[in-house]
Amino acid sequence: MIEKTRIMIVALAFLSWISTPISAVTQSFSANQLNDEGKKAYDTLVVAKRFEDVAIGFGGDLSVLVKAYRELLKQPQADLAFKSLLKEATLPGQLYALCGVYYTDHSFFLTVIEEYKNRSDYVGTLFGDVGGDMPVSEIVESKAPNVVRLSSPKQTISGWLRKNQAVAKKGYLLDIVGGGYPSWFNERE
Repeated sequence: MIEKTRIMIVALAFLSWISTPISAVTQSFSANQLNDEGKKAYDTLVVAKRFEDVAIGFGGDLSVLVKAYRELLKQPQADLAFKSLLKEATLPGQLYALCGVYYTDHSFFLTVIEEYKNRSDYVGTLFGDVGGDMPVSEIVESKAPNVVRLSSPKQTISGWLRKNQAVAKKGYLLDIVGGGYPSWFNERE
């Protein structure tokens, strides 16, 4: 009986944690907790106007937004910073924040991503030198058969492609749920 009670207490504590609003998780965060580079990265992502690929423009320059994402990911307070961006940032900034929490707190990522999967709004994008608008739901979770589906945050796209060579030969797509964009934006890839 005592063991059953302990299990119920742990289960209730877990359920209350996953249902905690983002505002409660981030109330102790301030961008001033970041170093100068981290604060600049946070300030860049909080006002992001579009969702960009790694290399953009005719010259294939590194996206300022992806550079900011990479810098924020290196910060000791990265987890709280990305969670704060989910609350404070523009929609494109929130998408980069989702990519960040994919790495910093994957369990949290799995709960918060649900609210983005069925969004019907659009977000500005820039992939290479092609700009436009895409449905948020498509960036978050592609329904295509050739989309990258990493097994965990530890797996890279190149590792996934070695195991899925048929897809690699035909071409593949990325989304956030499957870890494609988070991995693609990460310097390790």
